[in-house]
Parts: sequence; structure tokens; C-alpha cells
Amino acid sequence: YCNMFESAIKNVKKYWQNHFKPLIHHAKQRVKKPKELSIGDCNLMICGIIESDEANTWANYENVMNDLIYRQECVNSMYAQFVHHMASTVESVTVAVLTKGKAIGDHFDRNTLYGTAVNSGKSVKELSSFLWYERLYSLWNFIKHNSKSTYDRIKDSYPQALAEGREYKQGDLAVCSVNFSDEMIVSLMDGVSTFFKEYCGLVFH
Repeated sequence: YCNMFESAIKNVKKYWQNHFKPLIHHAKQRVKKPKELSIGDCNLMICGIIESDEANTWANYENVMNDLIYRQECVNSMYAQFVHHMASTVESVTVAVLTKGKAIGDHFDRNTLYGTAVNSGKSVKELSSFLWYERLYSLWNFIKHNSKSTYDRIKDSYPQALAEGREYKQGDLAVCSVNFSDEMIVSLMDGVSTFFKEYCGLVFH
């Protein structure tokens, strides 16, 4: 059983390193980042209609919006696609392992996974690396559902994943509020790998 988890995560890591990571970096180089605007770019100030402080406010707002579009349409959407691949793979191998171990029928949710440790003297959530499993699911749910409840959950379990200085409102596109990076992806993969090693030691010892 443990080998199934290890093999699946190893394949995800290989896919990231050999395919998806180079693809994202290639996109970063090819897609032109928006120009940083200044008060000198404000036609209303040049025409004498508004003052410099108002022009500065305009420039700051436009820079934020342009950055949101860039992050949404290029970088973050690609990272989000890989997070979906990673989380979906983790869930599929979990279902496969629990089905093989006759722990589930046709239905799966995470409570089923937690229930497999009922007679182990320790709950799954008490494992030291459980936080990484929770972080992956919190992130996955946030970028899928774009809701305030999923935002609040990731803010509680994985606050460092959120971009600083951005207020989130229900229905905002979640990927624009996430501080995606290569380091985040690697940390999640390594953390989830450690979690399943601990899980196997608890349940299949």
C-alpha cells in the first residue's frame, strides 16, 4: 500500500520537474509583463485636469489591476493547473489504496481516510505532517470554488499561501489571491509525501 502512495507522488514530482516547471518558466519569459505605470503616464495630469497625487493614485490602481490580469492569465493559472493535477493524483491513489484494502465501497471522502486509523491509538489529524495534507486540500478547494468559506479555510491553515495586501471577496477569482511559486509546489509535494509515510506507519504497521 505504501509503495502505491510513494510511486504516485514520485511520478508527480517527476512530471513537475521535467515538464510543468519548464513550461511555466518558458511562459514567464515569453509573456510580456505589464509596464509599470507612473504619474507621467496619466494623460489627465498631463492635460492639467488632475493633480499629481490623484495621478499617483491612478497609477497605483492601474498597476495593481494590470498585475492581476498578468497573474491570472499567465503565471497563476498555470500553477493552479498543476495544483489540480497534484491534488487529483493524491486523491486517486488514496481511493485506490483504500479500495484495495477494502476500507471503502463506491464512496470516498476524507472522513473515510481519517476513519481508517480508528483503532490505531492516534488520529490521522494528530500526525505531525497532516498539516501538509490539509494545506493541499485547502488550496485545491479555494482555487476550485472561489468562495469566502474556502478562503477563510486556507487563511487559517495555510496563510503564507495567500498574496499579501489583497482583500478577497466572495466570487473573486481565487488564483489571483494565491502567492504561487516553485517553492510552494515542492514544499507541498514533499510534505504530502511525508504525510503518507506517517499515515502508512500508523494504519498499515
